[in-house]
Amino acid sequence: MMRLTLLLTIVTASAAADKNPRAQLQTKFAEILSETKFPAGVRISVSVRDVKTGKSIFEHQGDQKQSLASNTKILTLAAALHHLTPAFSSSTAIVSDSDLKDSSTLKTAVVFGKGTANLNSEKLASIARNLRAQGVREISKLCVDQSYFDDKIWPPRYMDQPKELASFKAPVAATSIYNNAVSVWITPRKSGSPTVTVHPKSSFVKVENNLTSARRAKLRVTTKMASGKWTITLNGKVKKAGKPFRVRRLVPSPISFALPVIKDALKQNGIKVRRLDTTPCQVPKEIKTRAAVGSTIRNQIGWIGKNSSNFHAELLLKTLGAEVKGLPGTWAKGTDVVHEYLLGAGIAKGSYRYENGSGLFDSSSFSANQMTTILAHAGRDYRIAPDLMAALSHGGIDGTLRSRLAKSPSKALIRAKTGTLANVSTVSGYLGTDSTNLWAFSILTEKIEDKWRARHQARKFQDKVMELLGASQSGSVTPTQAP
Repeated sequence: MMRLTLLLTIVTASAAADKNPRAQLQTKFAEILSETKFPAGVRISVSVRDVKTGKSIFEHQGDQKQSLASNTKILTLAAALHHLTPAFSSSTAIVSDSDLKDSSTLKTAVVFGKGTANLNSEKLASIARNLRAQGVREISKLCVDQSYFDDKIWPPRYMDQPKELASFKAPVAATSIYNNAVSVWITPRKSGSPTVTVHPKSSFVKVENNLTSARRAKLRVTTKMASGKWTITLNGKVKKAGKPFRVRRLVPSPISFALPVIKDALKQNGIKVRRLDTTPCQVPKEIKTRAAVGSTIRNQIGWIGKNSSNFHAELLLKTLGAEVKGLPGTWAKGTDVVHEYLLGAGIAKGSYRYENGSGLFDSSSFSANQMTTILAHAGRDYRIAPDLMAALSHGGIDGTLRSRLAKSPSKALIRAKTGTLANVSTVSGYLGTDSTNLWAFSILTEKIEDKWRARHQARKFQDKVMELLGASQSGSVTPTQAP
């Protein structure tokens, strides 16, 4: 029935297509949809909108509500850029009320994080060098103040899959080291057990290597708390003399993970730490010693848009709540700010679902028309549009679109965010030949099979539609075939 309807649409539209570019676009889209031959039950919502005028150019089931998956991150980015500006900086500091006039020892030093992204050994070393330059040589007790955020570390809907321990589901805290995830690098050998290294090194994380070398690989990774340590156990076989590879796993206790890493950074820069205290503490009222590092949203947005980092999106959402609604930052406050931004874009609260900042799991429901309305609204706001577009993947060049549209003439026209869940594949963003001819588009597909072939089919369909849109803007509705 669906194919018969499409066939009738093509035949009916073809008569007027030569005279009406939009009708021709409709006809070509119907041909692509018919040729794709999606299985029954697959849901598709497509919308294309002129950014300057806000008027619809084309739609297919444009008001049908569907999951956005990681396209949700566009909404988080737009709201954050609007309220905080691209130059907003979040800092992490080590502070103390100890006076260094008569001693080189800080009795208690407090790590105070304010949602700094990508806090790693290099940034920690900068703090350590600063403290040493001030005369610090020893810290009696080191603890963490996490009060910039509330004590909830799991974003909404993350516990939909409680057994999932991959790094894409890492928890979020005001002080987060290495995005609360650890990398286990495995280097195969011709014989014997492969070598294993852990980054970053933390006494809270323990790796048990039970791997052997074989002709065929069969790896099994289990993770659990054991004797107060987050224990990652590697079992099975690794292919002999293969290339090094890594396994990434989340770490469920940000403070327990962070403190040993901070201690090591201080030690490497000549500061001894006598005791680590994982009990949350508070920043002293009078601060006499301070060293800090910061990170701007502009340095963070590429991780969200191009690399699709769930951790960075959720960290930014909670920061948004803290800065706009007041401390402590919570996901409820952050989502309230996003709701207000969407209302300003013309999207009524209650007409959609936005439950977390990343789109992970079943947390979003929007129509393609709503997405292009939001994209057009953001695209007309010069204060945020350049940074938002720069954060998105460039077709065939970088991010999650680097291997798509690579040989298509349309690749240079596309800036977009992809999204993938088990049964969902989406792509939304901007397409334009110049600043005066800019379109917002959204292509949402869901209820596809949770198999590689089905996801590949959905992405191929999306690529053909993006290529069609690019050809339409360039003056020819028939897409140029890639060699």
